Amino acid sequence: MGRRWLVGAALAAVFAGCAAVRPAAAADIDLQEALQERVLGANDAPVTMAEYSSLTCPHCADFHTKTFPQLKAEYVDTGKLKVVYRDFPHDRLALFASILAHCAAPKRFFGFLDVLFRDQRQWMDLSDSIEALRRVGRLGGVNDERFDACVGSEALFKGLLEIRLRAINDYKIDVTPTFVFNEGAERVVGAQPVEAFRAVIERLLAAAPAASSASAAVPVTGGGQGNAGAGGQPASAPAAGVPAPAPAAAMPATVEEGERPKEGAGGGVPLPLDGAAGAPPQTPEAGKADGGNGVGEIKAPAE
Repeated sequence: MGRRWLVGAALAAVFAGCAAVRPAAAADIDLQEALQERVLGANDAPVTMAEYSSLTCPHCADFHTKTFPQLKAEYVDTGKLKVVYRDFPHDRLALFASILAHCAAPKRFFGFLDVLFRDQRQWMDLSDSIEALRRVGRLGGVNDERFDACVGSEALFKGLLEIRLRAINDYKIDVTPTFVFNEGAERVVGAQPVEAFRAVIERLLAAAPAASSASAAVPVTGGGQGNAGAGGQPASAPAAGVPAPAPAAAMPATVEEGERPKEGAGGGVPLPLDGAAGAPPQTPEAGKADGGNGVGEIKAPAE
């Protein structure tokens, strides 16, 4: 009962607040394609980095705009690193944004992430953020019919919430962004400087020939954000069966590095970490309008 009930409760709450923005649509959705894992890089790369992020998380946006381009050039483009993006929406608006990215053609997924993170404040700070997301979709090839069909798909909502619950159950994720390397061998928590990622990747590359040997511990780099005013906190313990983490690496642990879902993040009631949710507002709220600047300036996602 437990897991299915939690997904059902969260799903019911999300749909209770979303009926007003989900007009009926007839477009078919290929759920298998929409929910397939999004991967960037060579399949045989020796290091895999699973990223858990929320599209309304400013620290996740910092990582994507400042750090990820360097990692991509140094490790992804050279075949050393494979990146798997897994959605961990903090709130209902982040869930809508994830739906938009998953409704695009798979080859455009990471282009949509680039746009949504780069222009995060633009689409979040409009009075009608759902319409702003619709506009981003149009620019990137997701027409209104498909957008409405995706937003109206209970199965797609449920599938994305399942990804979030698996992150909690498998890796005890509660801070975004969190990066899990080689299925728990190491992790980096928060928007750390590029040097933190390099250190982890280089260690795993050096150990690649002996990848089958068991690791004595799971190093954790960095810290995440707790409640407002609190300092950085250590990453939560890994899933059962994974060795306990070693002490955090000597990286600064500040509230700027990551964040937990909290009231007001992303302009809505957060989806609690256990998957259950109270009834969110009847209309999406993402802050005050910016006087018309924003949506019209968002560039289309790259092919």
